[in-house]
Amino acid sequence: MSRSVTVAEFNAFIAHAKDKGGSAYLVGLIGALTAISGRRRAEVLGLPLSAVTSQGIRCKSAKVRAGDTAREYLIEWSPLIEQLVAEIKTVPRKVASLFLFPNGDGQAYTDSGFKCLWNRLMHSFVAAGGVWFHAHDLRAMYVSLMLGRGLNPNTHQNEETMKRVYDRRGEIKVTPLG
Repeated sequence: MSRSVTVAEFNAFIAHAKDKGGSAYLVGLIGALTAISGRRRAEVLGLPLSAVTSQGIRCKSAKVRAGDTAREYLIEWSPLIEQLVAEIKTVPRKVASLFLFPNGDGQAYTDSGFKCLWNRLMHSFVAAGGVWFHAHDLRAMYVSLMLGRGLNPNTHQNEETMKRVYDRRGEIKVTPLG
């Protein structure tokens, strides 16, 4: 069941993942990039190291209709994104890799591999007192926080789809005319 994830819950989850270390922490950091950038998990899992540029992190849209050209997104540098990428690079790897988020063999995580590790991490997070949430809830957290700040999350070509699927704010502020 989808739900709204708070920043405090997410921070507790990341702290738990860091305590677990290794691949659990890397999976948590994949969630962090999703939560901070609003990009789909599928757009983040296979990011090559070359996607990290002086302008930011470049990723291609995972949803492309037949005949359409894939849109490229630039996740611009911010202090938080810089800190996240620096943290990702500190996670020990068994082998050298061309990927930002490599699995134990140095390859990009598959979606099924990610889901398996995510579920293991969530089970241990819940056992430690946390509340379960899904990886896709993090994209919704991003959209809700951006809309709450009056900013455009730029996650969908169709704004109505974005609001219908991802806006999980419990309260919408209304500005009166006068």
